Amino acid sequence: MTLEEIFERLNGVEGGADMAATIRKEITSLRNEAKSNRIAKEDILKALNLKNGEEGKQEAAALAALMGKLKEANATPDTALQKLDALEKSVKDLSDKYAAEQKKAAEAKARQQDLEKTSALVKALTNGHAASPSEIAKILSGNVSVKDDGSMVFTGADGKESSIDEGVTGYLKGNPWAVANGGIPGSGSQPPDGGNKKTYTMDDLKGMTPQEINAHWDDIKNSLKKG
Repeated sequence: MTLEEIFERLNGVEGGADMAATIRKEITSLRNEAKSNRIAKEDILKALNLKNGEEGKQEAAALAALMGKLKEANATPDTALQKLDALEKSVKDLSDKYAAEQKKAAEAKARQQDLEKTSALVKALTNGHAASPSEIAKILSGNVSVKDDGSMVFTGADGKESSIDEGVTGYLKGNPWAVANGGIPGSGSQPPDGGNKKTYTMDDLKGMTPQEINAHWDDIKNSLKKG
């Protein structure tokens, strides 16, 4: 029996018409309420950027579970976001602090390596009887590099690597002006400018030819001693 058939029978009995009208009104109210609830659900899903259908149900269930956990923790979405922001800030602060410490450690390591390179060069230059080990070490500092295992190597002008002692020995052989009392031709001769002494720096020596260095060796040697 359909709903309309029920209404017809009700209309045929005393007071049935009023009863049928009441039932129709209740059915209409229930339909309207169901429609309103459906629209509300769709609006909520849309506001949460969730899809309707089965996927929407799963996402809504996950959201409900999250809200349940928040309630258990006596928290709200706002307080949860505040805690998350605080956690992100803490992570960023720790990351910045770690990066600063890493940079500081790297700089300290570089300074230590520079000291070790200078010390090794000065020692090798002193053993090789260089005219001014500390000054010549400044020239050769760029030739020394530190390997990953901490060992140091000397790279010569030919690009070949060797120990610092071997590299310095080869450098001094190729640059006799850098050796103290090395019997360099021209040493002890009077400068061609009539006796006016000139002070030479290591930068000056870099731009001079071996012949020029030999010709002015006395002044160069005195300049290195003063440095």
